[in-house]
Amino acid sequence: MQEKTELFLVSYLDRMRPLYRTLDPHAAHRIALALLSFKHGLFEETVQRSDQASDALGGSGSTSAVRTALAVMRTRADDLQAHGAITVPLPRFSDADRNELALPLPDADVDDPEHLTLANALLLLYAAGLAASPRDIQALEEQQRYIVQTLGPYKKQIEAGVS
Repeated sequence: MQEKTELFLVSYLDRMRPLYRTLDPHAAHRIALALLSFKHGLFEETVQRSDQASDALGGSGSTSAVRTALAVMRTRADDLQAHGAITVPLPRFSDADRNELALPLPDADVDDPEHLTLANALLLLYAAGLAASPRDIQALEEQQRYIVQTLGPYKKQIEAGVS
């Protein structure tokens, strides 16, 4: 039987698939590469690939939340690369982006709002990569455990039915 967090992730991916399916496949491939680089701690590469992904998005479709997610991941990777620690605040998602977030929780409802922002960014990029980059599906699916672990601190909210 699947754990609630896994079911939550599947539900989120199903909800985002139609929205991100229209992303340019080249941009989605760049997004997937940036996410995989981040997961593996290749922070300098993450910065470069995040910039490439953002450039590849151009003006296509609904990409505000995706651009913000890339900026969040890039900022964290750049900070970790330069300082080996977290020293700068992350960019914030706009109110308009909230519909695309897996965990649109108010900051007051979580212990670490910065972690929530990063978690939402990683989940959003994972969903975008799966939906629009067919050549990266296997590599991304192999990282599902990592993505589920990202949801761990929000297990209470997920079990309470946050959507």
